[in-house]
Amino acid sequence: MCPMNWDYDEESECGPKYWPNADGRNQSPINLDLCLMKYNTMEPLKFLNYDVKFKGEIVNNGHSGSEHTLAGLHYPAELHLVHEGLANPNKLAVVGVFLVLGDDDNALSQECSVLNKIIDPAQSEQIQGILLDDKLPKNRKSFWRYMGSLTTPPCSEVVTWTIFTEPIVVTKSQLALFRSLHDKTGQIMKKNFRPIQKLYQREIQFIVTA
Repeated sequence: MCPMNWDYDEESECGPKYWPNADGRNQSPINLDLCLMKYNTMEPLKFLNYDVKFKGEIVNNGHSGSEHTLAGLHYPAELHLVHEGLANPNKLAVVGVFLVLGDDDNALSQECSVLNKIIDPAQSEQIQGILLDDKLPKNRKSFWRYMGSLTTPPCSEVVTWTIFTEPIVVTKSQLALFRSLHDKTGQIMKKNFRPIQKLYQREIQFIVTA
């Protein structure tokens, strides 16, 4: 196993099939198969402090990429918002948002404004005035949910995944900026996503809120 020096090369001794927990039965990402979903309803989601601006740090860790597929197809990119559990910080709730190409550059404008300063791994840059509400789609009433794992080592099976059915928009030039970043070998990032994992007996819920 290669928890520290892992990579995405299928032929590598540190590739995905050798990652910790790689043989688990609750691994992510998965294919969101529309034919296998169970319909459900629930109360609307509450996003605390998503409307409060804060400052943060963006880091090039040498790993990134779109991961889940919908009906077998990859989106251009995927955004993850990771939340730790209040009662148990080892449990995670991850909100996933697919990205599509368009003309609206608002969602990731702050991040893209500093990407040219973090081309190489381990570089970081401060960002001011981040508003998480901008990272969410307008339609927050429908989403998919399933139990899974972290998509990078140690691939711990501690994640409740919530993936919105509506994507947000990234421009072609913004996507090009993300794809200009270098991985840990100094090469431009490509195929930097974990292969789709088996669903096994897990249930994918299609949820619509009241």
